[in-house]
Amino acid sequence: GNFLIVETADIRPIGRVAKGIKGIKLNDGDGVSNARMIPNNYVGIVSISGDGLFKRSEAKEFVVQGKNTKGSKLQKVVDGDFMADFLPYTDEKEVLIASRTACIKVKLEEIPLHSRGAQGVKAIKLAPKDSVIRLA
Repeated sequence: GNFLIVETADIRPIGRVAKGIKGIKLNDGDGVSNARMIPNNYVGIVSISGDGLFKRSEAKEFVVQGKNTKGSKLQKVVDGDFMADFLPYTDEKEVLIASRTACIKVKLEEIPLHSRGAQGVKAIKLAPKDSVIRLA
């Protein structure tokens, strides 16, 4: 459930055969779920877990940090769950939640506003073995 904002100016260009740079420090067993460009005028971030728990967080809760750091908590994730996706927003009206078997649209103002360490509320009913895969 960690989240890292890095300035693109801090990422130096490399050759095409190079391996790349380390973006975020991960614990054993962790992985990166998504990377997105975040506009300078973003208002907040919508995050969702694989079990369908979602929430909004205000932009002022997040700061730009350096690459190869742990970042900060975006959403509390309990055992057996995982961070599925996040979406920065500016003036969008709706968010699309996609699982492996279904999609729903939710009005942005209906998504609860919580602090960055909160778990969130249930967004979508999922069948057994189904999980959220994307926000749009």
